[in-house]
Amino acid sequence: MDCLYLGGMLAMSSTTIIYKAFDDLGLRQQRFAGLVLSILILEDILAIVLMVMLSTMAVSQNFEGSEMVYSIAKLLFFLILWFVVGIYIIPTFLKRSRKWMANETLLIVSLALCFGMVVVAAKVGFSAAFGAFIMGSILAETVEAENIEKLVAPVKDLFGAIFFVSVGMMVDPAMIVEYIWPIVIITLAILLGQVIFGTGGVILSGQPLKVAMQCGFSLTQIGEFAFIIASLGVSLKVTSDFLYPIVVAVSVITTFLTPYMIRLAIPAYHIVEKRLPGKWKKMLERYSSGSQTVNHENNWKKLLVAIARIVAVYSVLCIAMITLSFHFIIPLFRLVCLSFGPIWQELFLLSSASHLSCVPLS
Repeated sequence: MDCLYLGGMLAMSSTTIIYKAFDDLGLRQQRFAGLVLSILILEDILAIVLMVMLSTMAVSQNFEGSEMVYSIAKLLFFLILWFVVGIYIIPTFLKRSRKWMANETLLIVSLALCFGMVVVAAKVGFSAAFGAFIMGSILAETVEAENIEKLVAPVKDLFGAIFFVSVGMMVDPAMIVEYIWPIVIITLAILLGQVIFGTGGVILSGQPLKVAMQCGFSLTQIGEFAFIIASLGVSLKVTSDFLYPIVVAVSVITTFLTPYMIRLAIPAYHIVEKRLPGKWKKMLERYSSGSQTVNHENNWKKLLVAIARIVAVYSVLCIAMITLSFHFIIPLFRLVCLSFGPIWQELFLLSSASHLSCVPLS
């Protein structure tokens, strides 16, 4: 189990650390930064499925495919529901209340929405970081997105400082000295693995070599989801005691090296470009240019995609309404009926019976 959990910890890069590094280095508007953040979003979503899979394997000691399918279906269901409801309700609310909201009120409302989504995500069974990410994505599509970003910046810096301080406080120097060689080996595995395989993956997606190397060098760290997976292993008592402090130490080292690795991408690209054979250069250029050509879709494909999207959205909304009715509305209706006594119950039954008697039999 130690190897499985360690692999899960090393597979996830840190959204918080990379975003902060891009912000400090002034690289958020660069082309590769958007690709890196897109990769991180997918990693955060897949981390939820990974945590469900690891916890299931830890409890049952085998792989349950049905549990994983259920977790993926639940994730897709709530993603569609949150985005559909959020895209229509929250922007409309902020637009209509814009004239009555000062900057302080807008800041409080934005934070309340984020913390509310964190609570909802935790109740459903997802992580708090995922809930905050969902609400941040919804707020980014509102008319007040630019103003909210400026107002939340001091709060973001405060929580960022608390995050890094809390990570530093978990480091035990004696534990680092005791397990120095595993820490060094895992750190080198993360740095070299992300540089090689991250760059290769971005190249396969059709990006140029320079952009691919910038993405690969930017992903060379582990972060908050590694701590969550490590805590999950400790709470389920399936991992060794030394694994958590090792992961914390590796996270601190890779976090410290992140800005330097991002700066190192361009010099490394120039070195690789000089030593790369001309035949390989032409092949990579042909592959990237061929992958970025626009493919014209026919009208039937566009129509089928639009119909599938509409069916998926309305299906999710219908299932959500039925679920809410069975869990909240029907129990509330029964409670009201019982509280008014047997007279109201008889009236309700008589009215239902009279309605059914009026329905013609086919």
